Amino acid sequence: MLERIVRELLHNACKYTPAGATITIHTAGDTSKNSLCVINTGVEIPVEQQELIFNQFYRIPNSDPWKHGGTGLGLALVKKLAEMLKATVDVESKNKRVAFCIRFPVME
Repeated sequence: MLERIVRELLHNACKYTPAGATITIHTAGDTSKNSLCVINTGVEIPVEQQELIFNQFYRIPNSDPWKHGGTGLGLALVKKLAEMLKATVDVESKNKRVAFCIRFPVME
C-alpha cells in the first residue's frame, strides 16, 4: 500500500511539474509520527481546491496546461490507502510549491 501511495504521488508530481522545476521526497520523524512528503515546485493548487482534490473523480478545473488528462481517482486512492495504514494525508500549496505529506502515527 505504501508503494502504491508513493507511486501515485510521484506520478502526479511528474505530470504537473514544469520543465526546470524540482521534485523532492522528504522524510521526517519524531516521537509521535513519521512523515513522507512528495514536494514539487513550479505550480500551486488554489486554496479553495485543496480539500476537494481528495474526492473521487474531482479534477481541478483548467489546471492541466499539458493536457495529461486523468480520472480524478489517484488522490482519492492515496487517501483511502493512507487511512488503511492508519495514516493521514494532507496538502500544502503556496509560493509555487505543492507538498503532499503522509503522516504515520508511531506505533508503540
